This record gives sequence, structure tokens and C-alpha cells, in this order.
Amino acid sequence: MTISHSPAYTSQEIAEAAGIPGKELAKTVLVKLDGAPAMAGAPSSLEIDFG
Repeated sequence: MTISHSPAYTSQEIAEAAGIPGKELAKTVLVKLDGAPAMAGAPSSLEIDFG
């Protein structure tokens, strides 16, 4: 499904603009696994700290 929305900078802002609870929207996070790029899915309400 594709959801159109106004410009937003966080997945929570996208969920709010689309009228969807943040816990029901997923975001894609790019990570490295064993040195190779990979995509992981996470609930938009999850705050990720790469620090």
C-alpha cells in the first residue's frame, strides 16, 4: 500500500498525517549485516539509536 502525505521528517509525523496510529505503521531502516547492506522493518513508534 502507498500512502500519500505532506512532507514529514519522522515516521511518527507520517503516521499522524496519514491518520494512522504510529504503532500500526512500519518504517524501513537500512543496516549492515556481516558487512553487507540490508533492510529491516520496525514499527514507526520505535525510536532507534544508532549512536
